[in-house]
Amino acid sequence: MKELKTDELKKVAGGSGGSSSSNVELPPR
Repeated sequence: MKELKTDELKKVAGGSGGSSSSNVELPPR
């Protein structure tokens, strides 16, 4: 469930604040 939540958050905040966290976890598409 955690992974799904992170995925949703990343999609919602693709580059709106969660860019750094997203970059560290997964590179930008």
